[in-house]
Amino acid sequence: HLTLSGSGAKSLTLVSSIGGNLVTSGTATGTLAANMGVNGSMTIGDGTNASVITTGNFTLGVTGLTTIAANSTLTHSGNATLTFSNALVINGTLSGAGSGHITVNGGDVTGNGSVNLTNNNFTINTAGNFGGNTAWTFYNLTIGGAGNATTTATGSGGITVNTLTID
Repeated sequence: HLTLSGSGAKSLTLVSSIGGNLVTSGTATGTLAANMGVNGSMTIGDGTNASVITTGNFTLGVTGLTTIAANSTLTHSGNATLTFSNALVINGTLSGAGSGHITVNGGDVTGNGSVNLTNNNFTINTAGNFGGNTAWTFYNLTIGGAGNATTTATGSGGITVNTLTID
């Protein structure tokens, strides 16, 4: 397990694998400086303070549930791949301007936070719920990328997409 707490910037330079959960709290800001795998859940923020994880050009894979809490942010501005093997809950902000791929292989992508991916490719590979009560923006959105997945829209928020692919 790895917990980033308190305040200030933390650079994750020598951490390539976490054998448990990654948790941020307080106003901690973590920046990947190497490719990383999280063999557990990832929780960004505590719902009160603003915590941030920035991936840059580094690959991030998470096997458990990923939660971006209210007031917190996951920023993917690079060209690398983010892979979530379980559900993704967005109650804070998911943002990105790079051309990297973001893939959810495990169920729901829900929450009442904001999504603003201006150049990324976002793929949902499995059946689940999708959306929330806030507006989400995707550059390239693929639903059912790994086969015959049924994705159910939830919430009242609108979805804006530059290119939509339904496999």
